Amino acid sequence: MFNLVVGLYVAVCLICVLVIALIVNMESNDGKQSMLAYMICALVQNVGYLFELMADTPEAAMVAYRMQYLGSTYVIIFLSHYVYYFLRIERPRKFFRVLAAINTVLMFIMWFDDELHLFYRERRWVQGGGHWHFSMSYGPAFYLWMLCCCVGPFILVIVLLFMSSLNTYTFPNCFSICYFRFLQNALNRVSILKP
Repeated sequence: MFNLVVGLYVAVCLICVLVIALIVNMESNDGKQSMLAYMICALVQNVGYLFELMADTPEAAMVAYRMQYLGSTYVIIFLSHYVYYFLRIERPRKFFRVLAAINTVLMFIMWFDDELHLFYRERRWVQGGGHWHFSMSYGPAFYLWMLCCCVGPFILVIVLLFMSSLNTYTFPNCFSICYFRFLQNALNRVSILKP
């Protein structure tokens, strides 16, 4: 099972690289920039998770874990930008600027949380499922990060998609992008939250 998960993440990383190469060769516009930033963040997140799976020391796994957060901190923001562009709706710039600032502060808290324990209450390096991984208990900054980076923007995108559902062309395309992104995010969160 472990080898299957590793193989899937290698495939996802290769697909991200292929999509990035395709996007780079497209005409330049705001949608291209948002989608390119989204795909780069998704690649960083998936490579970080792959490195975490392959890590054989707690130090290497923690570097990979932090790398994941570098990508996942901004991935939903750029996805939201793309959906707003695709639906030709003006995005609330101040909201996204404040959200990006909060996400950045939370990311730095996570990176330098070895002493304060605001993000992680406890980290244990354990073996389970055929490989070594972290078993963590989370602090208040983690739950704030989940709200700001995952739940809030995703709900905003879903509401926006349902508001635009009268347009039968754009809705299925945007919804499928968001749906697959949500599935990947949910799988990552389930693997993070396991004991």
